[in-house]
Amino acid sequence: MRLNALAQQRGSGDRYITLLSRLKERPDGEAVSADPPHGCDGMARALEDSRVPLEYLPKYREYGLLVAGGSAVQIIEHCPWCGLSLPPSLRDEFLDRLGAMGLEPGDPEVPADFASDAWWKGREIGGGP
Repeated sequence: MRLNALAQQRGSGDRYITLLSRLKERPDGEAVSADPPHGCDGMARALEDSRVPLEYLPKYREYGLLVAGGSAVQIIEHCPWCGLSLPPSLRDEFLDRLGAMGLEPGDPEVPADFASDAWWKGREIGGGP
């Protein structure tokens, strides 16, 4: 296995493999989109590579670097590979829309399309695709 070889090279064995395998896992069960709005080749490869601590959060249309062992995400505004500006985050719009319905994230009454990018895709929201 390629990760085993990399871990042996780094000298940290199973602990390193465990960290690598957790980098793409979301402890909150966040939905993952197969179609992020920014699609340069470098970003696409990085999002598919579990060794790269990069994540796309479709619900908020955000890209971020996983930090603190994958327990936190540092949002980025520019693509590290091509330098282009990434689409603006929709987190505030998401929370505003839930608030207008009298709801908060995690409320069982939150409509199903708010669990993914379905609430914003195909609509003109937030100055992006």
